[in-house]
Parts: sequence; structure tokens; C-alpha cells
Amino acid sequence: MKKFDINDYEDFENIISYASAGTLSWQPKPLFEPLYRGHSKKTYQLKSGIARCCKSAKEIQELEENLINDFKKLVTNISDYKNIIHLNEEISDYENDWRWLEQMQHFRIPTRLLDWSLKPEIALFFAVESD
Repeated sequence: MKKFDINDYEDFENIISYASAGTLSWQPKPLFEPLYRGHSKKTYQLKSGIARCCKSAKEIQELEENLINDFKKLVTNISDYKNIIHLNEEISDYENDWRWLEQMQHFRIPTRLLDWSLKPEIALFFAVESD
């Protein structure tokens, strides 16, 4: 993977402009709009938050089930939780663990999901923020 030193916002804009246009010498012209992801630690690999703290798929599955159940219990004990948790009004949405994972990710609970953005500035924010 090619790495670039970015020292200021102008450097960032130049790299994004080149990458979006497919004008980097090593990059083919993009077929789709690029996705961006920002890491706050350069030691992070492209792994989900839950994968960073578990060693096996079984461990991930067990932890995720516990986190989902705990999150649901915590949230549903709040009287106006539907104003906090943004799921559709359909009852099936509240039974869909993928939607719960999405909400957990929003609250920075480790999940198997990875956040991506169509906006490079969003990725930049996550790259420079402190944990």
C-alpha cells in the first residue's frame, strides 16, 4: 500500500483530489466513488473494534451476543429509548440485530462493523481525533 505524508490540509486536499480522479500513477481510474476510512492509530490494522480485542471467531461471536443483549436491556429500560435509538418504527427493525449493531457502533461500542465514509473529511476527523 502506498503511503503519503500529509502535513497540512492542502496536502490532504491534493491527495484526495488525485485519488478521486484516478490520477495517481499506481491507481487505475475508479469505477465507483471511493470510500474513506480514518484510523487514529497507525498501528491499527483494517479490523473491526471487536476483532481487535478478541482472538477467535468464537470469542467474537460470544462477546457480540453479550454486548447486543446488554445494550438492548440498557436502552429499552429508558422510557423514551425510541428517541435515542434511531431504528424504524417497524417492530421487525427492533428485532434485527444488524440494526442494533449499527446503533452500538454509533455509541462506540465495539462491533464487527467498520465505519466508512463517502466524505474524506469524515475519515480525516477520525484519523486525527484522540481516543
